[in-house]
Amino acid sequence: MAFFEHEQPIRRRGRARNVSKAEIQAAWDRIRDKAKAGDVQASALLIALAKQAQPADHSE
Repeated sequence: MAFFEHEQPIRRRGRARNVSKAEIQAAWDRIRDKAKAGDVQASALLIALAKQAQPADHSE
């Protein structure tokens, strides 16, 4: 997934390196929008992130 000019990540300096909640939400929204539009890489990314977010089942 390439970034367009208006979607470039913000370059941070010094202590302002942490990502804000609004930036995280905006990133999720962009990924979901691209997946809905048929982007295979965005869809794969959502699947991978969903698997990471689920707790592991170690009952076996």
